[in-house]
Amino acid sequence: MKIHPTKKAPAFGLLVICSILCGGTAARADAPMTRLTQPAIRGNQVNLEWNSGGRLQTAPTPNGPWTPADASTLRQSVSSVALAPSNLFFRVVEAGGMATAPMPLIGGDPAHPFNIDRAFLRKAKTDKGNALLEMELTPGQSPPATFPLINQDEVLAFHDDGQGGDETAGDGVFTAAITVNEDEFTAANDFVKSLPEAWRVLGSFSGRSLVSGVLPTLFDFDAFARGEAGPSWP
Repeated sequence: MKIHPTKKAPAFGLLVICSILCGGTAARADAPMTRLTQPAIRGNQVNLEWNSGGRLQTAPTPNGPWTPADASTLRQSVSSVALAPSNLFFRVVEAGGMATAPMPLIGGDPAHPFNIDRAFLRKAKTDKGNALLEMELTPGQSPPATFPLINQDEVLAFHDDGQGGDETAGDGVFTAAITVNEDEFTAANDFVKSLPEAWRVLGSFSGRSLVSGVLPTLFDFDAFARGEAGPSWP
């Protein structure tokens, strides 16, 4: 499993990992006189400013497709767009077609995503949700102690610094507070139970032929209620 730094893809859709790893780099503009500031997240909106009369565009990936966004003034232009999977990268296009380099919603390098080995979910009451999502990255990577992931229309802050629900700083387990809908787990369990046994398989396919597969695991409500960590990936 890879998390694309654009900082939910466990089985029940908790991690749509369209993530951009937090690094906070300054915008590098192709047009020397145009500067797009780092996007600022305010609730469910993303606020942006730039220093020219160019037009702001947004995209779900650094390669597009690009969609024009409304701009207000010609000098020190500003715009506000919805925090959404379609608005993860930004650029400013001048009248002559020159565009700034794509600016990620959360700084980082989308060409080098993190790999996740395992992820767990456990019930916990916090000021930011009703559960904690814990994940272990594949060894050999060098993540910062904290970074965010885009989770549909919100930003999750993952910690390995002993903050935000993280139990032990520096142990390689990154933790984020999250709000989950237990009814979704019930529906997923019921769906798996309703399938004929021969169909209860998760795996890789070549056409209609199953190359490899495993039986899906039902979500353990009892363990979740006790606050135990239950696997959510794989």
